[in-house]
Amino acid sequence: MLLVYQEIKDLIFGDIFEKPLVENCLVENINASSLDVRLSNDWLFERSEDKQYSDDAEKISILFNGIERLFYKKTTMKYFLDSLEPVLSSTMEKFNLPDNISGEVCMRSSAARVFINHLAAGHIDPGFHNSNITLELIKYSKNSVVLEKGISVCQVKFFRHEHVGEKYSYRNTGRYNNSEGAVVSKGI
Repeated sequence: MLLVYQEIKDLIFGDIFEKPLVENCLVENINASSLDVRLSNDWLFERSEDKQYSDDAEKISILFNGIERLFYKKTTMKYFLDSLEPVLSSTMEKFNLPDNISGEVCMRSSAARVFINHLAAGHIDPGFHNSNITLELIKYSKNSVVLEKGISVCQVKFFRHEHVGEKYSYRNTGRYNNSEGAVVSKGI
């Protein structure tokens, strides 16, 4: 069942759970059936050396299914997203989903209308906790766009369902719990 405004508000600002469903959230970002989430100032990108932020960005080398990949990490208030150049960012909000609530990240229509997209990794499993959501963003038009800390390009819908059980909860099986900021893949 899709949650609506008052249910979302109660789960965030009420004292129903030990931790609120979402921390660092603004009440004005709660919509009729979703929550607008804000971009952090954390950017991870895989890019050639000519990227504007590559010179002073931290280089992170990861082994992804046996192949080395180089990412750049930059913490800055603004990021220039070029056409077809994906970037990982994260939400300013931190999520604590109980075992009977899951979520789905969707684009806000305002961002989609300037051809920004969130790639298809938007499901948030029940039990995902103490973590920001990593957003996989890409721009599909010719022109660049400036992404800034605090703007809302995505929203999260929440769904109530049966408890998934201790064995299947992301709380016990997830690799991205307790994550701060944008996080690169930990493998497939």
